[in-house]
Amino acid sequence: MASQKSHTHKAKMVEALKKCHGIVTDAAKMIDIAPKSHYRWLKDDPKYKSECAEASEQAIDFVEGELYSLIAEHNPAAIIFYMKTKGRNRGYIEKQIIDTTIHDKRINIVVKSTKQQESIAQLN
Repeated sequence: MASQKSHTHKAKMVEALKKCHGIVTDAAKMIDIAPKSHYRWLKDDPKYKSECAEASEQAIDFVEGELYSLIAEHNPAAIIFYMKTKGRNRGYIEKQIIDTTIHDKRINIVVKSTKQQESIAQLN
């Protein structure tokens, strides 16, 4: 059974991960533990792993908020990045790779999209 000290370190690490936006090395330095302890805890403790995943989601939310701020400032790179990730289902991709197997032969099909090029032209 884990010691109280271990539980305390894990709780501190989860909070540090939130403050450091999920950067393990920075969070570990903040609470003075070795990063390898964090990775061992992830492997051995499902509750800790779940709490760290939640901290990671918060970091993604933070970065997504920053991305939206850049989009509001009409930053072309941010707009293109957003459309290439969130707008993929609308054709805003450079290429789509389709892997399939026909008669035991692997086939890789690359479909290039011109929609992204059109959106870049509209921004300029």
